[in-house]
Amino acid sequence: MKWIKKSVGELIKNSVEMGNIDDAFLKLNDIMRNGMHPGYSTGWPIFDQYFRFPPYGQINVLTGISNTGKSEWMDTLACHCALKLNWNIFIFSPENFPLEYHIEKMVTKITEKTCTENFNGFEKVNKEEMEACRDFINSRFKFVNPGTEKISVEMLIDTIEWECFNSKINMVIIDPWNKLDVVREPGKSKTDFIGEVLPEFQRIARSKNIHFFIVAHPSKPARANGALVPITLFDIEDSRHWYNMMDNGFIVNRSWEDKTKNNLADVIVGKIKDNRYGKVGATSFEFIRAIRKYKEIEARTDNGY
Repeated sequence: MKWIKKSVGELIKNSVEMGNIDDAFLKLNDIMRNGMHPGYSTGWPIFDQYFRFPPYGQINVLTGISNTGKSEWMDTLACHCALKLNWNIFIFSPENFPLEYHIEKMVTKITEKTCTENFNGFEKVNKEEMEACRDFINSRFKFVNPGTEKISVEMLIDTIEWECFNSKINMVIIDPWNKLDVVREPGKSKTDFIGEVLPEFQRIARSKNIHFFIVAHPSKPARANGALVPITLFDIEDSRHWYNMMDNGFIVNRSWEDKTKNNLADVIVGKIKDNRYGKVGATSFEFIRAIRKYKEIEARTDNGY
């Protein structure tokens, strides 16, 4: 390799940040004295056996075939984090249009009451509770306007970084990935594009200590003997990079064949990057339709994957 002589200024400008070994040992000694950070609860004690939020940012990917309840599960988790951890949450969710529709679903999850009428034993939220929800959602959530404007990945990244400049963001939800406007250079495939973008999200997650959740649809599910074949994290549409670059991967799996179990879903933890904060496994959930909220039932006896 031919080396080109550079000035000291150029070397400093183009150098990368080096790890601080002394600082790392200080943190390691603290762990040895006081124990490892236990991680943050998801608000679901059973699910916590398989996943807890580590004290640093990560890239999480949630998948599942259409209409399995991915968005409702994701929003339930977001409400838990806002209520129990006091987290600030940034949401890009164009499928939840108009915004008042999304807000209504959040209110029902937070209050465990309905917004329209008494239904299936659940009361209607009153005026004081609605005002308290408005103040709480205003203080903890930031929603990208789910209108008709095309939003590119670059625009979304710039907006996230701008919001981080103004206030602390703990969680970012992108639901779903395929509603972002993907602007690729000529000759560049979707796989190439995803391979470039996911590291950029990871950089923000690590540098800003943000937990990213990206809802990504799988390719068309296969059938065997007439029944749907359960999908895996390797089935996410467009790119092999999803599995390689995610820190943690989750699958919402819901039975469509058995109508008596239509309100039940398994959430499978298919990949865990840091096994100090989770393990592969699955939890069964019941979807409470009146308040649009997921409540856990039990851990699956098999590992779910």
